[in-house]
Formats: sequence, C-alpha cells, structure tokens
Amino acid sequence: MNNNDLISRFKTEVLETGPESTLPCNLRDEWLDVLLMQADEMANLEELDNEDDSPVCTELLAAVLHIHMVKNGFEKVSLEESELMHTMELYAIELGMEKVSRNTEFQCEPATLETIFTNRGVAMSTRRCRQ
Repeated sequence: MNNNDLISRFKTEVLETGPESTLPCNLRDEWLDVLLMQADEMANLEELDNEDDSPVCTELLAAVLHIHMVKNGFEKVSLEESELMHTMELYAIELGMEKVSRNTEFQCEPATLETIFTNRGVAMSTRRCRQ
C-alpha cells in the first residue's frame, strides 16, 4: 500500500470519525501499530533513508495535529517546532502505554482529551488472570 492510500484510509477511518478518534485508546490495533512504527521512525529520523522523497510519519503528525485542533475548539493552531516535537513524543509514549495495556497483564489508565499532552500521572494496575 502506498503512502497516499494509507493517509487516505487514516483520514476516513480515524480522523473523520470524531473528536476523540485519535486518542490511543480509541485506535484499532492496525492504526496503533502504524502510529507506533512511525513514532519509532520519528525517534530515529536521522537514520531514515527516504530516497523516494515520500513523506514520513504523516499519520502520526495528522493524529497529533488533530488532537491539538480538538483541544483548541478547531480554531487556528499555532505550534513552535519544539512544542510539536514534544507533543509527538508524548503521543508516542501514550501509544506505547496503550499497546502495553492491550497486550500484557498491565493496564495503564488511558489519556483523555483533557489529559493528553500534559505530563500526566498514570495509574497502572494488573489484570487478574482468568482461571
């Protein structure tokens, strides 16, 4: 699947489905994995070999900007590059915590629109094993 198809699907399946759609707890596993992969690519941006000039981390950037827009009442959003990078890092952490919650016995309290990008404290618990 090429990058244009991926961003088109992300727009339709995630961005257009509501204001809380890009919160990690609301993402389908497929999109959680895509965004985690892109967060990893972003963290290693200097190592990326992007010979075909295709955009990188487009869906990750779209998700972060979507949350900023929702939090700002869909008014104009203005971010310094350092602030955008910081919120992308915070989002990557939230994505990782959601992946842990889904795939391990550890349950992390999910972020809300009010708490995401806030350096929030996170409550963690363990699920009881079914017998």
